[in-house]
Parts: sequence; C-alpha cells; structure tokens
Amino acid sequence: MLKMPIACLLLVSYSFFYYWKNKRLRTRASDVFVIMVVMVICNLVFDVVTEYTVNHRSMVPELFNYVCHVIFLISLLNVCFLMYYYVLSYIERDGSHKKVREKKWSAVIWVTCALGIVMLPIEYIDTVHGSYSLGVKVYVLYIGIIYTITLILYNMFRYGRTVAPEKRMVICISVFIFASFAVLQIIFPYILVTGLGMSMMLMGIMMTAESPYQYYNRRTGFYNELGLREFLGELLYWKKEFLLVAYVYYGNMAAVEKSVGQAVSRMSERFQTVNFQLADYCIVFLVSEGTKGTGKVDELFSLMDSCDDAKEKYQIFQYDSRSTADEVFSELYDFKEKFGKAELYYDELTGAMRRGAFTQYVTERLSGEHGIAMLMLDVDDFKSINDQFGHYVGDEVLKAVAHALKRSVRGLDVVGRMGGDEFAVLLADVDSESDVEEVVKRLNARINRICRENGHLESVKEAEGRPDADERYVHVSVGGRLHMPEEGLVTFEQLYKEADKALYAAKERGKDCYEIRGGCLQ
Repeated sequence: MLKMPIACLLLVSYSFFYYWKNKRLRTRASDVFVIMVVMVICNLVFDVVTEYTVNHRSMVPELFNYVCHVIFLISLLNVCFLMYYYVLSYIERDGSHKKVREKKWSAVIWVTCALGIVMLPIEYIDTVHGSYSLGVKVYVLYIGIIYTITLILYNMFRYGRTVAPEKRMVICISVFIFASFAVLQIIFPYILVTGLGMSMMLMGIMMTAESPYQYYNRRTGFYNELGLREFLGELLYWKKEFLLVAYVYYGNMAAVEKSVGQAVSRMSERFQTVNFQLADYCIVFLVSEGTKGTGKVDELFSLMDSCDDAKEKYQIFQYDSRSTADEVFSELYDFKEKFGKAELYYDELTGAMRRGAFTQYVTERLSGEHGIAMLMLDVDDFKSINDQFGHYVGDEVLKAVAHALKRSVRGLDVVGRMGGDEFAVLLADVDSESDVEEVVKRLNARINRICRENGHLESVKEAEGRPDADERYVHVSVGGRLHMPEEGLVTFEQLYKEADKALYAAKERGKDCYEIRGGCLQ
C-alpha cells in the first residue's frame, strides 16, 4: 500500500522541481497552482506516514499518529478548495463575474470542515487489506470534497465560456479525474487512491494550462503574446493602472541588436519592466506600478529617445481599470501593423525606402493638386571608396548619405534607395525650379561634409577652407525633374526616366554637379 503514494510523491516532486526551475508566468492562477502543488506534496508525504502509523498503531505514539492523520486530512481538504479558487481565478479574470459572496461562504465551509477534522473523533477499521480511518472526522472531509467539486462543476458549466477553450478543457478533465477518484475513495475507503487522482490532475495542468513553455519565447527569453494576455487579464482584474511601451525595430542585424539591447536593458533597469515579444520585430514593455500623472510618461519618452535609431518606432499607451484586454490588443495591433511592416518597406542598410515601396509611394501622389519633383542622385567615384577604404567604409558612406538626405528634405518628402549608391528623392508641393534647387543646395552642403575615409559627418568649421576638400569629402551628382499639375498626367516611369536623364547630363559636366529640368514630358 505504500508503493503507490511513494511513486506519486516522487513523480510530483520531480515534475514540480523542473516547473519551478523554469521561467514561469506570475499570475494569481499560477500562484494558487504552486500552493496547490505544495499542498499535494504535503498530502502525499503524510499519506505515506499515516499508511505506516495506522497499520502499526501499537508501535507508534498515539499523539503522533493522530497529528499525522489530521495533517493528511486537512491537506486533502485544502487541495480541493485550492482547486476551486484556481478555477475561479480564470472565471473572474474578465471582470464580468465577481464571486465575492460565494468565496466568503466557501471560506466559512472550509473553516467549519477544518475544525471538524481537528476536533471530532476518529475511528479505525481493521481489514485483511490493512487498516484505515473512518468516522465523523472523515465524513466531514467527504462533505468538504463533495461541496467543492459541486461548486467547480457548477461554475464551469455556468461560466466556463469566459475561460480560454484549451484551459477549460484541461480544467474539466482534471476535475473529472479527481471527482472519479474521490467517489471511488468514498465507496471503497480501504483503497487510498486520492493521491493518484491528485497526481494525475496536477500533471495534466502542469503540462498544459500552467506549462511555462507556452508563455514565453525560448529563443529570446521574453514572454509571448499569450503571456501578455494573461498579464493584462491579471492587471485589469486587480484594477491596476499600467503603461505599455510598444517598440518596433528593423534594419541590419548589428543595428537591430544594439538598439533592442539598449531599449531592453534601460527599461528593465529603470522601471523593472516585464518584457514581451509580440512579433519578430516588436517588443512590448509593461510598467505596472506608479503610472499616475505625466512624470513617468515623460521619463519613458526621454529614455526611449535616448536609444539609438528609436525615433518613430515606439509608442506609449496608458491604461486603467476602465480598459479591456480587447481594447489594449486592438491598439497594439494597429501600432504593430502601422510600423511593423517597415522592415518590408525600408532598406536595411540605409533606412531609406526600398525601390518597390518608393515606386508605390510616388505613384499614389502623382495626381495631387501641387507640383512634384523627383531627384535622382548617386555618389561620385563610389567604387574608388570601396577599393581604397574597403566595403565597410563604403556602407558607412551610404548610411551617412541617406541620413543627410533625410535631414535635408522637408516633412512631406521621402527618400528611397534605388540600388547600389543610387538614391531618389520625391519632393512634394513644389512650385518652381528654384524650390527644387534650394533643396539640392541644402543636401549638397550636408553631403559635402561626409568624410570619404570613414563616413563621418564633419562640422561646418572642419569642412570649410580645406585645400583637400575635393579628395577628402563625398560628392554626389543630382538630376531632377519638376512636374506641375497643368502639364497633364504623368506616370512614375516617365518621371523616373526624365530624372535619370538629368542625372547623366549632370555627371557629364563633372563631379558635384546638378541639373533640374521642367516643362512638359515628351
């Protein structure tokens, strides 16, 4: 009779060790589950002890036997009530079903049953199969078990739809297993099978509903979307205010790892955040304490702005008890879809629009009411930069040129990389060639301070008056095509072709030249 509880004890303890060792989700349900596992281990330990003491009462002090028996019975009662509260932690999470009165009555029933187990007499039955306890004390335990199982079944039948389908199935199967073993124990009291029933119930929940692997990304170590849903349900249930910082990243891997590493380390150190991987390119930081007022929000903005290349790739959301999980995820998804596809639209090296995205963007704006201009430019003698200083410096030069272009144009203008060292710029809402020339002069002035040897942008003071300026700094050739609405409809291909012709005309005149053309297209 000792073999089965010992085997169950070893199995549950071994499984719980690895469950505790792994990263797990800290929610109310998981905390209740941990207490329930500890209580089952306690019950199995005293199951082994009482199996021996009851069958060797003449050899064991009566008080020791009695105390062990009481602990065994109360721990079994506790497991039943903990399972009930575990189920309620999921049912109450959506906030629509508050079981305050029911929980108060259950607490009263638990206290009554526990006092009955401690104070009422116990009797022992000796059979050929061995000895076991019975009497009023055990009947009180049976009442507590039947009460909790009935409540669990009622709540699952009445409110089970509020629980996620996979969790609902696991809980129902677990309750059915435990109830079956409880009924079997009541009918055949000399067969102690409750330990086996509890072990099967816990193993099923541990491997499914409370499995840590379903809540976090093992590659990154961050919690996943399912983990975020669990956390949100918990925060909203307890009516806590919290902040979410959604951070989208893209680009070449070195820049991505640096930017993400900065954001994660700074957020975790300063705000003790819980980090979630919402997608391959999106991280969500959860800040759940002290979100009242604007101070923390301002501090968050300052911290995120200090991360490299984080501009326009993060957003801070503030929530309180009036929010719902669906509202939160709707806003997160909108943000993720808006900025998350940037990795498909932007060149990973320079951050400029890819050719296809640039073409689509220009095409959508060709029917506007104002004039537009397309600039085509490439880096003069770019091959010599690669040959003389290496491809790494060449990449740094391209990044610096793209950065200079984006800093030189206006808010409505966009920069694209057409391939290699060739870039394109769409200028929106321009009225004359002089408007285009003003932008070209501005970007040339900035690009002409980029050092060919390392791609660094030198200050105006450093660049002015240098006798070796032509050899030291980067130069570009620029061709532009201006198109006004009164000149008729135009396609992207026409505009691109004419700007490209202007570019080659500028290159024929030498380095660091530009040519802007207007008039009707041929």
